[in-house]
Amino acid sequence: MGASAVFGSIAGSATATLTCIGSIMTPQLRKANYPEGLSAALITNAAPLGLLIP
Repeated sequence: MGASAVFGSIAGSATATLTCIGSIMTPQLRKANYPEGLSAALITNAAPLGLLIP
């Protein structure tokens, strides 16, 4: 969540945040045996967080 907030506030784009952070976090969440649906929900809901931070 923190990485998404920081990257999103710098990039200013939820789509760019989702692509960048998602490509990094998805393999790590799979290694940690998180369910795929939970991983997708976590990354998808964290991406627009950076838009709230000016």
